[in-house]
Amino acid sequence: MLAPVRLQCGISDYTDYLVKSLHEEPQISEVHIVDCYAGTNSEKAGYLSERRRYQRMARNMSMTSPDSHDEVAHIQHQYFHFGGVAPHKTHVRAFLDSLKIPSVLTVHEIVDEPIGASLPVRMGIRLANRLNFLHPAIKHFVVHTRADREHLAEIGVDKSSISVLVHGIPPAQPLPDSVDAKQKLQITGKRVVTLFGFLSRKKGHLLAIEAMSTLPEDVVLLFAGGQHPDDSSTYAAELQDSIERKGLGNRVKITGYLPEQDLPVVMAATDVAIAPYFQTSGSGSIANLLAYGLPVIASDIDPHRQITEELPSSLFLFETGSSQKLAQSIDALLGDSAAREQLHQAALAYAQRHSYGSMAHDLVHIYRRALC
Repeated sequence: MLAPVRLQCGISDYTDYLVKSLHEEPQISEVHIVDCYAGTNSEKAGYLSERRRYQRMARNMSMTSPDSHDEVAHIQHQYFHFGGVAPHKTHVRAFLDSLKIPSVLTVHEIVDEPIGASLPVRMGIRLANRLNFLHPAIKHFVVHTRADREHLAEIGVDKSSISVLVHGIPPAQPLPDSVDAKQKLQITGKRVVTLFGFLSRKKGHLLAIEAMSTLPEDVVLLFAGGQHPDDSSTYAAELQDSIERKGLGNRVKITGYLPEQDLPVVMAATDVAIAPYFQTSGSGSIANLLAYGLPVIASDIDPHRQITEELPSSLFLFETGSSQKLAQSIDALLGDSAAREQLHQAALAYAQRHSYGSMAHDLVHIYRRALC
């Protein structure tokens, strides 16, 4: 399995949960992890040396015994694992050209062509997606939403080679007392609304800040996460500026990156969670919220509807992009304990149905299919 191991990111956590579950599958004899993260040294390395590193990585993954016919490479794909989105920076083709065993590729993100972008930018993204997803070494694709299945098909991937597997829900850790958790976070006596996960423009943090302007003074907004290691944008600074401009410095808090052992404190302190995303490829952040049975207010986008269509009341949906509707939904849910309990029970039921063990079991069949 190719994945980031030493990087603090959701895909690293995802891989850890998945590999533990794959070890429980009787048809899996061994799982070897190949770390695609080269560290800060890769930033100083030249293009050709980095290209050779990816080729060497693929050749090492392909070193099978002569009589072995049951080895599969599972790639946890993100553009930055191969050098970035830009076609002149990526090494994905060099890696796939050197890979000599069948591969399964889990797609964690598909970059869209920005609306209103120039023709060169649109063509560059179109080429990047073809480089990343149209290669004969990839025998099967795994996505976590039907929207991503359609997107891959638009790029040119055969739909019959794409499986939609629900994003695994991790096991929840024991929760501390809610009052103690709030005290530890220095938000005692407040009602806490949490947007969990890395800071990302597509997650709607600015919309949440806008919504906070109309909510009661005893409501605190917690951004439980920090800037992603691969993110070199100014988004985190923009959030801080927006918070200060609106005079919400005492009511909007950014925790920074949260290691796994700190999650129970945030989950216990949260009264209502929000996911005002504009887009998602199947969120590990929401998976964590559902694992703890938190009541979640989520934008009305297709990946979220996919969850509620399977299990109604697992998410409380609001009109995407409307800060007013988000604020109204937060205010209503904070004042309705019965509705929160209904969401809590549905979230726990969904989490039990979609464990990483369930996803690992489905992957075994996909690995067999890739070997055919």
